[in-house]
Amino acid sequence: MKNPVTWQLLAKHFAQETSPEENQQIEQWQAEDTSHQQLFNQARKAWQQPYAGNPAFDPNKGLRQLDARLAQYSRPPATSSRTYKMPSWIPWAAMVIVIGGLGLLTYLSSGYVRPRPAIEYVEQTTPYGQTSLVTLADGSKVYLNALSKLRYPRMFAASTREVYISGEAFFEVTPNPDKPFLVHSGPLTTKVLGTSFNIKAYAGDSSQVVTVASGIVQVATAGNRAAASQKIRLSPNQQASYSMASQLTKAQVDAAALIAWKEGMLRFDDTPLGEACRQLERWYGVKIIFHNKAIHSCLLTAQFRNEPLSVVLESVSLSTGIQYTQQGKTIFFKGQGCS
Repeated sequence: MKNPVTWQLLAKHFAQETSPEENQQIEQWQAEDTSHQQLFNQARKAWQQPYAGNPAFDPNKGLRQLDARLAQYSRPPATSSRTYKMPSWIPWAAMVIVIGGLGLLTYLSSGYVRPRPAIEYVEQTTPYGQTSLVTLADGSKVYLNALSKLRYPRMFAASTREVYISGEAFFEVTPNPDKPFLVHSGPLTTKVLGTSFNIKAYAGDSSQVVTVASGIVQVATAGNRAAASQKIRLSPNQQASYSMASQLTKAQVDAAALIAWKEGMLRFDDTPLGEACRQLERWYGVKIIFHNKAIHSCLLTAQFRNEPLSVVLESVSLSTGIQYTQQGKTIFFKGQGCS
């Protein structure tokens, strides 16, 4: 055979990285002899076995022993003058024996590394007026608020647990000190080991906020040429806020009030009406239009638990003195200002 089949070529084949010509070369090699087919099957089985990392195995000693045994086939026996030709399958059999002990990864002196399987991602979205619960592979729970999207791996990588969120979500992270949990939300990355916290990162909002209910959280910006990365550590009832126009800031808050949506409750504590209405739009699937921009700054203090939209609108009108009309899914707020 002009181009012999080497272990490096078989490794590429098992990793599905060989070309059509190389695949044909391997097929021809298998067809030449049944022992080639047997050795191919043995090598593939060794490749599929995970590396156990056995510290008792000495690869150098094993190779020396194999070299000594193989040398017997390269010289004639003492009692015979005939030349003994080493069977072609012997080096391959020795290779498979060594590979089985090394778990493949330490045997590849050429520097070839078995590629990691591609991470398969799943996306979960929630429509207007709905919430959902996602349980991740490690047992961590993610509660998604309305109009939110979570992108997460079906199985986490070996060293970290990373997910991506847009919208709002509350996380209950399973503790694992050896495997940090990272949440990416645009320019922010929230890092935890095991805790519960809320991230609000809707595309239309002027800022992103991370609120901690329990444990310790680190929030960091991505950083760029114009500005260095910023980091903040948060404890329970602390919140990090970030916008493109400001620095990463920290404040004391009532975390229970800010994550009440998880229990089907809307709570507003001196919340600007413009911000409150964005939540109402997502919660009830409506569009709210202000005829007077001054109404945006009116403060709303109210609490609603699974109330119909009509009840919420009447309450807002009574507490602020603002009038409203409704046309289908569109709400119009009118008034001179706040009462």
